[in-house]
Amino acid sequence: MSNHTPLDPRPVLSKLIKQQATPCDHVTGDKYCPKCGKQLKVDPVDWFFIIEQFYKTWMLKGFRDTLLGLSFHPGHSVRKYLQNDRDLIIKPVAYIAACATFFIWISSLYPDPLACDQLIIKFCQFFLENTTMMQLIQAVCLCITIKFIFYRNTNYNFFEILVFSIFLLAQILLFTSLLTMVSHFLGAGNLRFYGGLLTKLVFSTLALVQFFEQESLKGYLKALCCFMLSSFIYLTGLTFYITLTLEMQTP
Repeated sequence: MSNHTPLDPRPVLSKLIKQQATPCDHVTGDKYCPKCGKQLKVDPVDWFFIIEQFYKTWMLKGFRDTLLGLSFHPGHSVRKYLQNDRDLIIKPVAYIAACATFFIWISSLYPDPLACDQLIIKFCQFFLENTTMMQLIQAVCLCITIKFIFYRNTNYNFFEILVFSIFLLAQILLFTSLLTMVSHFLGAGNLRFYGGLLTKLVFSTLALVQFFEQESLKGYLKALCCFMLSSFIYLTGLTFYITLTLEMQTP
């Protein structure tokens, strides 16, 4: 029996070190080897190379497909991602991290003028400093509510539902960022809060209905109650934590 654990990097490193740099005896002189087809003369890595790769792999394929798919068919897109095609959209954690970064940037440009209470200020500050982590925690709350309360008979396991929850909250975060920009340019402060709340409820309900394929009045009400309960659990826990933190900081 081998003494190496599954996480031991030494076997992999040893294999890489012993492996020949060029397994094929390349026929040089051309851009491609006629034996194996490998490109021998690569293009130099410069600024244009970075922009081109970013544009092709992120903007054209990954970001475009993910943005459009999750905006108009969130439930169908995630279900197809889980069951058929893992290259259909961007990986969930990477996508929510990108949306969180965009949200933080927009929030720094257009701060909320309604945040005047100490608890609200602390809440907003804590959320902005830990946006990705807080969204992941909220995704876990939503996942628990889905799996163990409202959709207990689903065939999806806990982690598949967690992936769906991450995609859902990432898209809501992106919509919130766009709504923040719109409310700033229109000068409508209430639009940021009430519009964001309405967007979350409507979009999450549609996404849940699509994902579990329960397009009926009962299905819509069930999805709405599911998201509202998960949000209540998440906000209650977060409010309790921040309130306790403020009390401990008070002399």
